[in-house]
Amino acid sequence: KLILLLHEVDTLISLLRKRDDSEDQIESNLSSFDAHFSPLVSRLCLCISSDNSRISEQSLQMFRNDTFSVMVRRRVKEAGPKFIRALCRCSTNGEGFEVSWNPTVRKMTFLVLSQLEGYYNHLD
Repeated sequence: KLILLLHEVDTLISLLRKRDDSEDQIESNLSSFDAHFSPLVSRLCLCISSDNSRISEQSLQMFRNDTFSVMVRRRVKEAGPKFIRALCRCSTNGEGFEVSWNPTVRKMTFLVLSQLEGYYNHLD
């Protein structure tokens, strides 16, 4: 059920941004979702760090969604550290980390980490 829910959320986020929308319309649509962004990030972090590889994989698929990527880029200072902790499965004491055992999730994790690194590199 969680995988279906993640897919539906991904579809909903895709609908926030249409090809023929102006930049102002896109910004307005994304801003309307701001109140839900923080809880979404928290839930996605739980799913990303799940031991179930299918849940992790579906969660990481969100980063392939252009609209979601724009949302993360806009609030990378807030969301970035949370995602990094979930992606690296950092220990609670901050000493070391581990990546998923699943090869697909591992590859997607490194792609998302690279994407987040790019967002940080473009901060003012």
